[in-house]
Amino acid sequence: ANKEMDKLWEEYLRRDSWRYRRARLFPIVISYFALCGAIIKISGGIVSPIRGPNSFNFNDVILFLSVVAFVWLIFYVFDVTRTCRQLIINAMKDSRSWPPESINKYATSIDNAGRMPLGEWMLIHLIARRTDVVGKLIFYPFIVLFIMFIARFYYFDNWHAPVGLIIVLSLSAVYAWSCAFFLRKSAEELRKASIRRLKEKLVRALTERGPDEGCVKQIEFALKEVSAIDEGAFAPFSQHPVVQALIVPFGGIGGMVLIDFLAKLKV
Repeated sequence: ANKEMDKLWEEYLRRDSWRYRRARLFPIVISYFALCGAIIKISGGIVSPIRGPNSFNFNDVILFLSVVAFVWLIFYVFDVTRTCRQLIINAMKDSRSWPPESINKYATSIDNAGRMPLGEWMLIHLIARRTDVVGKLIFYPFIVLFIMFIARFYYFDNWHAPVGLIIVLSLSAVYAWSCAFFLRKSAEELRKASIRRLKEKLVRALTERGPDEGCVKQIEFALKEVSAIDEGAFAPFSQHPVVQALIVPFGGIGGMVLIDFLAKLKV
């Protein structure tokens, strides 16, 4: 079945709005924060090297606010990537018909037979551009995580990282990383589905009596472009935020050298 792309995009924008995101995030953040508090309490709590009740209270407030902000950031990234992933899953189910004004931006004259391959190419480019923006959000939780780790490093003071806190931060990091990983996986599945639809269209075009050479060339062009795109979630794995975010804790020049090395390998 052919469905309209503009309706799919409108539904995505509606789900991606702050109004709906707020309703989804508040219960999850509160539940997760309660779970984190229970884990830290069971492990013995957090002992801080501070003196005086004022300093102690001030430290508790700062720690509470930073953890709440970090948890909120984690689930914000999760919700943004999940919403984008749902867009990809919905687009994967059926081929989508694009509005004529959108088609005409890429082709001044195109017959009905050529609209389908061009639409597939436009869909992949749309997902590539959107996931390029969404995928970069994965850096923020890891940057905050790196700062929190450095802030509690024993080199600066008599700080220590209790087991409960390590578990909480590790769970949060894995949760944030998995969001971008599954986003990339869904995007690659969409590419495969798009290529399959284009190949089926190409077979039908070639087996018809008196095949339209123009239509065949359009399908072949779309197949080549869809297979070759390397932006956003379709980027090589070593250049994807999923991998680069993991290098953030290494920090500085060493992390950048490692990223450049992986990029040259083109894996």
